[in-house]
Formats: sequence, C-alpha cells, structure tokens
Amino acid sequence: MNSLTFLTIFLGVMSAMAPLSTDMYLPSLPELSSYFSISTSMTQMTLTMTMIGMALGQIFGGPVSDRMGRKVPLFIGMGGFTIASAVCAVCTNIYVFLVFRFIMGLSGAFGIVISRAIARDVCEGPELMRFMAILMMVNGLAPIAAPVLGGQILLFTSWHGIFFVLTAVGIIQIMATMAYKETLKKTDRVRRFSDGFRAFGTLVKNRYFFGHCLVQCFVFGAFFSYIAGSSFLFQNIYHVTPQQYSYIFGGIGVLTVFLIRRGTHAGRCAAGKTGRDGARGGHAEVFHSDSSHRFLLPFGRHHCEGADLVHDSRPFRDNRPAFCHGRGFRIAGTFALR
Repeated sequence: MNSLTFLTIFLGVMSAMAPLSTDMYLPSLPELSSYFSISTSMTQMTLTMTMIGMALGQIFGGPVSDRMGRKVPLFIGMGGFTIASAVCAVCTNIYVFLVFRFIMGLSGAFGIVISRAIARDVCEGPELMRFMAILMMVNGLAPIAAPVLGGQILLFTSWHGIFFVLTAVGIIQIMATMAYKETLKKTDRVRRFSDGFRAFGTLVKNRYFFGHCLVQCFVFGAFFSYIAGSSFLFQNIYHVTPQQYSYIFGGIGVLTVFLIRRGTHAGRCAAGKTGRDGARGGHAEVFHSDSSHRFLLPFGRHHCEGADLVHDSRPFRDNRPAFCHGRGFRIAGTFALR
C-alpha cells in the first residue's frame, strides 16, 4: 500500500511529529507548572529535553534506516513515541516526565528523518522536488496549527488530554507503518552502520554547508526561546486564556510566513528584472561538497529559470551534494551542466 495519496498523508504526518511534540502542549505550560509545583525554568526544561532527544534522533535515524531499511526503524520510533506519550499523560513525577519527554523527541525524530528518506526512495528529479515541497508545507503549517489544536483540547480537558491525543496520533502512525511497504531494497542498503556516519565528517568540513547550519542554529535558538517563554508571558502577565494564547501564537506564525513569502517574491522579481533588462550581469556559484570545486556561471533571465543549470539524477562527479546560490535564488541538489 504505497499509493501517492497514502504516502503524502503518511509522510506528511511523520514530518509534523516535531511540532506536534513541541508546540501542541505550549498553551498548557502554566498549568503544567502548577500541577508539578515547579518553577518556570523547570517547566521549560520539558521542552529542552524533547529538543535534545530530537537532535540525537535525527543523527542516528538516517544511518540506522540506511542499514536496516525504512520500515523497522520507523516502527520502533513510532512505538517509542506512543509509549512515551502515554507515560507522560499519566505521569505524576516531573523527573520521570522529563525522561519520557526526551524519549518522545528521540523516537519522534526517526519519523522526521525517515519521511524524507522515503520521499527520495520513491521519487526523483522534479517529482521529488514537488513531493518535498508538500512535506515542507506541512512542516511549516504544523507549528502554527498545533498550539491552536492544543488550546481547543484544553477547553474540554487538562494538559493530560493533549498527551492522550499525541498517544492516539502515535497509534495511528503505527498502523500506517504496518500498511507501508518497504521502499529501500536490500541491495541498496549500506553494509555497516558506520558508513552512514562517515558523511558527517565531509559535511562538517564544508564551510558553506556548516555556515548554513550555524544560521539555522541561531534562528532556532531564538525561536525556541520565544516559544518557551511566550506561554508564561501572555497567560501569567497579560492574563489571556490558553485559547487566546493559541490564537496569538498562530497569528504571529501566519504573519511571519506572509512576510517571508513577500521577501522571497521580492528577491525573485529583482532577479528576473536584472535578467530582462540586461543592465547588470550576474553569476551563480555552484559549490561541490569538496570546497575546492567551485564553478561560476553567468546568468540572465533564462539562467534563473533553469535553462542552463538543470537538475539531473546522474552523479555530479563523485556523487557528492552540490549547492547553488546567486542573486535572488538558491537551489540545492545534484546538478549537471548543459
């Protein structure tokens, strides 16, 4: 059962495991603090433990799935997520709660990583780009929708109910994983677990790639500082209800997406105008994963549209990833030059 519709829904929910784990219970943080009789900083630690687990899970999830296939690690990950969510729902000790929040992040991260790996297994070229765009759209909408959903759940129950809902999501994903048909053939799997980790060294040495990682690190650091403190700020200081807080959180998210889209559109228009007018030249710089291999390509309007720089499923030299950027656009993938 690997139809396109099934995979779109299945992998879309998998890619949303991170925001479901971290954002859905945000409106209940003050209530959680009162229930366990703990400080604000200790309550925020429940979010930190999930993020630590999620970081480690993404590191190990990819190599494990490359060795064992997609289905078994995914099944184990969703099983761990479901059990951890159920324990958190009935937990009465904050330290036990923190441990299982870590397990939630660790096991849920397997779904985040493997969902993208499955997309690469079943699609390639433009089809892969479209499929990944759908997953990224879900991944962008889920952080906005999750707190709103959590706020509505609090109308009928306490914070325990949110984790029971997450348990139900885990059970559904376990059933979907059982219906999912393995997409990584045994002949395509790596022979040793260590083979998957060796690529990390190459990526860390690539300054262009590592620079983007640092940007993402600082952005996410600021973002999670906001989500960890915003619930207490709005509910304890401005005395809004959990539902009102969820609407504020979602509204800020929608506004942020709108501003980002406007900025992206402005950049595309600027690049297109430069190509049409021909008043200024430009270039695209393609970085091979080996930083010694760089190529400068002139571009105009047609170059921006991809006429002279095309995606190709064939290996680019030694099949290492390539990154392309220029004024007004950026492309990542494996490329061949026409």
